[in-house]
Amino acid sequence: MNKIKIIGLLTLLCFVCTVPAFAAVNWDNEPKNYDVRVFIDSKDNEVTFPADMGKPFIAKDRTFVPYRILAEKLGAAVDWDNAQRKVTAKGNNNTVELFIGNQSYKVNGAAKVMDVEPFILSAESRTYIPARYLVEGLDYQIDFAQDGKAMYIVSFTKGQAEAERKAVLDEVKNLNTQKPDPGDAKQVTIDCHKVKEKYETINYPEFEISVAPTAVYIESNDNKKYRFICTNYPEMNTCLSWEFGNPKPVGERRLDNVYQRDLSINNGAGFGIELKRGITLEYDIYDEAGAKIYEMTFNM
Repeated sequence: MNKIKIIGLLTLLCFVCTVPAFAAVNWDNEPKNYDVRVFIDSKDNEVTFPADMGKPFIAKDRTFVPYRILAEKLGAAVDWDNAQRKVTAKGNNNTVELFIGNQSYKVNGAAKVMDVEPFILSAESRTYIPARYLVEGLDYQIDFAQDGKAMYIVSFTKGQAEAERKAVLDEVKNLNTQKPDPGDAKQVTIDCHKVKEKYETINYPEFEISVAPTAVYIESNDNKKYRFICTNYPEMNTCLSWEFGNPKPVGERRLDNVYQRDLSINNGAGFGIELKRGITLEYDIYDEAGAKIYEMTFNM
């Protein structure tokens, strides 16, 4: 073997050895911010995500949405090909094909490449995608607005001009700053520090509430799901996911985006503040129809 061939071979080997290996992202283990709201065309048309159908989230600075819910809300028919691990959406005279774990996708048969792959969260068995590729693949427009940790996604399906789209984005951002009308919400104050026993149980039509000086456990009496939002300590709206039956913490879940049958508030539940005597927690409680039914205050 002559010198030129040997030098060429060594150069190739050095190049191969120095190419970085990018391991696939394990999205199950990535920390997630669930403070994401999705709208279609206006602030009055917010997409709701049932508790068992997945929730949009931000991970690794990318925003993902449950594929089926968004596609169907955009009027598209959805199909799953298990052999190819492919999801297809057909709507607005367009067809979008995405492949699980693959950045390549197709729009009306034309091959395209996205910068992140669709994936299935194993804990949910739900397919997640970056929203932009689905919405634009169906020939609609999409825009985003961020306010602190909160992300707003709006899909525009009516050919709105840029000024109209900006006005809608401003409206949806303002939703978080508007104080909701309490309406028929019941005003309840519970003085946990007055409990004489280890726990004391208080019954309401919807809930059985067990209270202690620095702990509260709320359990549904009617087996329905409710949404619990702490309004004066936002960090109480985030907890480690062991609260949801996982064997170990794998990131953060936004409690204020989850409808659930019970809520445990204590220092062992992964919340971001220490509960101690003198703290007051203020909670708004919503039913699954979205109506606020309680404004509940706990004096610890």
